[in-house]
Amino acid sequence: MLAICPCCRQAVQPGALLVSLDTHEAARGDLVVKLLPQEAKVLVELRDAAPGAAKRDDLIYALYGYRDGAAHPNDALNTIMMRLRRKLAPLGARVTTIINHGYRLDIANG
Repeated sequence: MLAICPCCRQAVQPGALLVSLDTHEAARGDLVVKLLPQEAKVLVELRDAAPGAAKRDDLIYALYGYRDGAAHPNDALNTIMMRLRRKLAPLGARVTTIINHGYRLDIANG
């Protein structure tokens, strides 16, 4: 049975991770967490790449509009990932670092 996304009114699988770029929120089931705008952008990229990994350069492009990771401090993306890991834990989601590649979003069943 499909559920209805509250922001876009489209059918989604029950237990899906929903992300709103308008309200900067992530939701799964009845749980909702507030995100910063940058966190929401990165989370959409991670969710869309799942079950695969999102490349670090693609995440930087989503944030800043360019792909050269050297042009922006790595600390900014690292900080966003640290915050996302903390905020997503109650939703049963985890961000895993893929060395020399990027990040993968893992969502627990149920």
